[in-house]
Amino acid sequence: MDGREFIRHVITESNNPDVLSKEEEKAEEVPQEAGDKKKKKKNPTTKEEEAKLIPESEKVSPLPNRSFLHFDHVYMNLPMDAVEFLDVFIGIFNQANPEIWSKHEQPEGLKTGRGLPLIHVYGFTSEKEDLDSAKEYFVKRIGEVYQECGGFSGDKILRFHNNRDVSKKSSMYCITFRLPKEVAYHPIHKRQKVDETE
Repeated sequence: MDGREFIRHVITESNNPDVLSKEEEKAEEVPQEAGDKKKKKKNPTTKEEEAKLIPESEKVSPLPNRSFLHFDHVYMNLPMDAVEFLDVFIGIFNQANPEIWSKHEQPEGLKTGRGLPLIHVYGFTSEKEDLDSAKEYFVKRIGEVYQECGGFSGDKILRFHNNRDVSKKSSMYCITFRLPKEVAYHPIHKRQKVDETE
């Protein structure tokens, strides 16, 4: 599973009917009275019997808990250049569950909440530049990716810093911004449709 597939997976999982019904089924379970509990065998002979001895709090479900379907941060620290993968967010939240992802409750700044996630993008400069020049370089590149969504401007960046100097001529930077609604709920573009049919 590559980066784009993983991001699509975690968003579409918020609409997984098995996950959404899991909490409802749990709420409908009625605990047994102490006197109704069967005596547990001390030496289980099968895997099924052994599994019954594991406390509910320690059991691992194949389905994620509904509370984990919403996330606040996406860290894109990719081997080459994460900016190239930002197109995956275009229109992706059109498929998201509105009960998990709120289009209207947008946290301010670096705060977390029910709104769209903060995106932390790592990338390299090809030449040694000062902080302002490097910031303009990434704003331009991100703007090219989101051109069909209205572009991208420097005022959307919440944090920008030099992560490390890779060489005498190149540095790695991290750009943090909240995923714009214009991007998240934009009509899915042609490139994504091509990716999904591959």
